[in-house]
Amino acid sequence: MSKKKTNILPILAVIIAGIVMLTIFLPAIFEIPGRNNNDTSLLSQEKQATETKENATKNVAKYYTSSIGGNIEIGVIFKNPLMDNNDDLVFDVVLNTHSVDLTKYKELSNFLELKTEDNMIIRDGFIWEADNEDSHHMSGVLKIKNSYDGKPIYTENTNYLNLIFKNIGDITEREHIYKDDTVNSPS
Repeated sequence: MSKKKTNILPILAVIIAGIVMLTIFLPAIFEIPGRNNNDTSLLSQEKQATETKENATKNVAKYYTSSIGGNIEIGVIFKNPLMDNNDDLVFDVVLNTHSVDLTKYKELSNFLELKTEDNMIIRDGFIWEADNEDSHHMSGVLKIKNSYDGKPIYTENTNYLNLIFKNIGDITEREHIYKDDTVNSPS
């Protein structure tokens, strides 16, 4: 009998040690409901971050326009409704292709025109800040001062802007139109 007790004691010791370890480390691995009401769980934080990102994406998508032609796709996000900047009009621009050398459009500001609801046509003053100037994928920020002939181009009452890309990919004009609720910030 003493030999059987000797064999069982190490097994019992391992089981007890396992229970103690699980008791110590289990709460750290899994959230136990009601254990700490002051802390937001990691899962809850992740869900909140995902929802915030989805809402931001929905807002950005509202101000996104695209055009395809001449084997080049141009995507533009009008940023002003999403930010506090009254000094400049700001657009995020991406050009993508699989067959055309985009480096000939390196000076993108030379291929642009902006039309306003007052029929103003602006052909100069664009500033192109490239992030990527790859021959097949080009991206960056396009800016223009928010003033033309002493008047603001864009205000909270603006109802129409048309950013036009000229002669890119042998397409004479590509219009990226922002009007009504796609030109102003969400209320």
